[in-house]
Amino acid sequence: MQFNMLQVIAGLGILVSAAFGLIQEDIIPPMLQDCYSRHEHFMTASNEYAIQTDCLQTFLNTTYGARTFLTLDETALKWFDSLGMKSHRRLKRQAPKRRRREIRTLSSYELRAFFNAINALKRDRSVSPNKYDVFALMHQTLALPSAHRGPNFVSWHRYYLELFENALKEKNRRVTMPYWASNLEHEMDDPTDSVFFTSMFVGNGVGRVIYGPFANWTTPGGGFLQRNIGAIRSSLINATALRSVFQKRYNREILSPTATRNIENLERHHDSVHVWIGGQMSGTSTSPQDPIFFLHHCYIDYLWEVFRKRQSRLGINPYTDYPQTTNRFHQPNRIMDNLRPPKRNIEGYSSYFAKIIEYAEPPSCPYCNNREYLRCNRTTNRCQSRTRSEFFEMMLETTIYKETPLVIPPAERFEATIFDSRSGGGGGGGGGGGNGGGGGGGGGGAGGGGGGGGGGGGGGGGGGGGRRKKRASSFYKSGNDGQVNVLTGRSFMYDSKGVSDDSNLFKWAIAPITIIFEKTQTSGINDISNVNRIPEDFAHNGIGKVFEPSPFPVTVETTGFSYNGNYVDTIVLDERSIMSLTPFYIAFPSPMLKETKAYVRVFDSRGKLCQPQCLITGSYPPIYHNCSGVIKVNQSSPRMYYKELRLLTETDLMNTLLTDSSFLSFKCML
Repeated sequence: MQFNMLQVIAGLGILVSAAFGLIQEDIIPPMLQDCYSRHEHFMTASNEYAIQTDCLQTFLNTTYGARTFLTLDETALKWFDSLGMKSHRRLKRQAPKRRRREIRTLSSYELRAFFNAINALKRDRSVSPNKYDVFALMHQTLALPSAHRGPNFVSWHRYYLELFENALKEKNRRVTMPYWASNLEHEMDDPTDSVFFTSMFVGNGVGRVIYGPFANWTTPGGGFLQRNIGAIRSSLINATALRSVFQKRYNREILSPTATRNIENLERHHDSVHVWIGGQMSGTSTSPQDPIFFLHHCYIDYLWEVFRKRQSRLGINPYTDYPQTTNRFHQPNRIMDNLRPPKRNIEGYSSYFAKIIEYAEPPSCPYCNNREYLRCNRTTNRCQSRTRSEFFEMMLETTIYKETPLVIPPAERFEATIFDSRSGGGGGGGGGGGNGGGGGGGGGGAGGGGGGGGGGGGGGGGGGGGRRKKRASSFYKSGNDGQVNVLTGRSFMYDSKGVSDDSNLFKWAIAPITIIFEKTQTSGINDISNVNRIPEDFAHNGIGKVFEPSPFPVTVETTGFSYNGNYVDTIVLDERSIMSLTPFYIAFPSPMLKETKAYVRVFDSRGKLCQPQCLITGSYPPIYHNCSGVIKVNQSSPRMYYKELRLLTETDLMNTLLTDSSFLSFKCML
């Protein structure tokens, strides 16, 4: 099917007066608005998304219980108690310390034992839903505000890691948690091409995980494990940037909320890796559902331990250096949420853990500890991960697992404040995209051309090597109340119980939106251009010349206020035009027994937010005014949304966009 610009313009100009009775604008919740107001003096075009997201995450963490809640039976809680006692008994008998190492320095036997132990926890249903998912659920409810954005971040996660390691040792007493030093990927030309994202380690990094040790897992809310590495503007751990952390002396200087700058804040470095991985890892309530979580946090714990050893050398007692805070969740003597046996927040700073655990130094040049998976960059004198192609060429690919993984993104999203220009479209000159994904406008990098959507690599049409990778956008609803995942235009995932049917898609609705792109200074090219986002499936059907991709990726995000879920997708706008109108859509749970409330935001790869505008009901021709982007949807007539999502094909979606006007529009300025 082909569309021309006249069809598009006609579709955008259709009469909409009474068609939007079901969707109404709403205000930003007072708690969230108060946070915005406190920070408005610091907001600029380049940081407003980051500041808003920080406020939004705090709001969602605080109100999480209103949308879903943790339910663990007594058997699971008793099991957690027993895990904590294992460390106590270990200390009494003065057992040797556990030595945690970078995962690529493990032998093939050690790797296999580690992955087998994780899968054994996943299969063990002696506690409900299973022993691995119990850990994932422990990171929800009150742990969201109490284990993030404050000095308890490092202590809560240190105890959490120890309990998880004890659980692994129940399955194999020889297993010790390894860590993933993601700076070894950051040193690469294209971090998404790392051997770490092969079946030898954690499986593929884009879309539904279809190979590797964690294939075909179901999550507590249903659905499948999903990643989208490098698609959103963010960064892996940057060894150079970390110097700003290690130049400090006290924990208050490197932890939220007292760290002066993001680059000096260890938690902010941690956040950006979550965003870079994408999928479940990008959500605070869902991130432990991906085992990469534990590998990543083990490295963050290592970095904190390095900082603490430096404190000791400087004559500072790391066991008592707990920052003062007014946050009630982070008070030093408050009991850690969800973790058992009970410990106070400050106990994570004690010498207790140092008596149990020690860390091996990360790989270093010239040998990098393992030539199979790592190499020494002689120019920088730093180790870096080998690429997939290097690994295959060395004939070292022995697939440990050939299973097929799962899919779901998050409700409360981590915020990236440390950036790598190679991710999420990057920056720099026109045409060449960053290698992290998103294409758009990036200069340099190995990742390919302008115009890539999300996904792992750059887009088509630009210069600079690297593979092109398909974007993995998703519908999902996470949490204990069910979840659905859809790879847009590719496949529909399954219901909250993991059953092989798509009946749960009846619970999902879509609604059209319009994205208006304007240049503040004219380029002297086209006056207007429309519909630049075309599914990749259509790219070879003769439409390419009409809908030529261009390098300005924009992300659409719908966050649930009345439900625990999120929808994220990426489109490409035409940067060459003075103005472009792009019809698109958002997704949210269909209102059945109660009203659905959601927050819709659109932002570009630089982190600049687009202005939401709402239709004035009854206006003709349609008139829009600035609004909050918060919408409420009910079942009143007439309808403007489509609730039987499973019946809509990619062609149906395109027809919908081209024939229906929208209640919401977003003005994006370059």
